Amino acid sequence: MNGDIQNVIDEIIDRFGNMPEELENLIDIARIKYLAKEQSIIKINSQKTAVVFTYEPNKFDLDINQIINKYKNKIKFSPGVKAMITLEIGTTNERQILNDVTEFLKFTKK
Repeated sequence: MNGDIQNVIDEIIDRFGNMPEELENLIDIARIKYLAKEQSIIKINSQKTAVVFTYEPNKFDLDINQIINKYKNKIKFSPGVKAMITLEIGTTNERQILNDVTEFLKFTKK
């Protein structure tokens, strides 16, 4: 999928030049949705300066200790049938949120 997205980006840049920020954000959201689906995440919710990832019932299969070691006090884990991870981003900047969510999903990808 990432190769497909990159091909589309290259084609747009070839034809139209630099992409507007809104289009870059849309492409990032498509990447995030793809990564989330691979990891059984059914919902990603932005709450001011944090993002909450909700997993399919009984599908949470991550090494929570590894995640805590990397993100320290920026992460909160809520176990349950639908496990949730809250990632504190620390800003309301849309670009930073998209970047941090993408980085988190790439880090937790198996």
